[in-house]
Amino acid sequence: MTELEKRLEENDIHFIMNFPLVQIEIDFNEPLMSQNKMIAMVDEMEKNSPVGQVFGIDGNIGEGYVFTFEFNGEINRFKVKGDLHSSGKGGTYQVNTKGDIVTVNGKIPSKELQEELRKQLGEGIYNFSL
Repeated sequence: MTELEKRLEENDIHFIMNFPLVQIEIDFNEPLMSQNKMIAMVDEMEKNSPVGQVFGIDGNIGEGYVFTFEFNGEINRFKVKGDLHSSGKGGTYQVNTKGDIVTVNGKIPSKELQEELRKQLGEGIYNFSL
């Protein structure tokens, strides 16, 4: 353990990456199935956070999961929050696949991600709440 790690631990500061990780496989041919699984995972976390369990605290409320994935060499992240922590801040996404350029919340993602979104969703405007 480095000196910095000791000092952080003494002050009760912990890195989230040192806690148990979860993995899921997202089938882009059936994205709603993965969305349902993520919602179920967060529902369970809100009842009893795995991070709290590491500290011996049962029945603590977890905020949500940050999902990270790589697509064509680019790192992408999104957060899924439960009802107890959803306040409309960053939990709603609008994907617009109409026209030549795909946008997500008004921003233009990479060309590869634009192609994948258009392929998976077809043409339209979609609203997602996570």
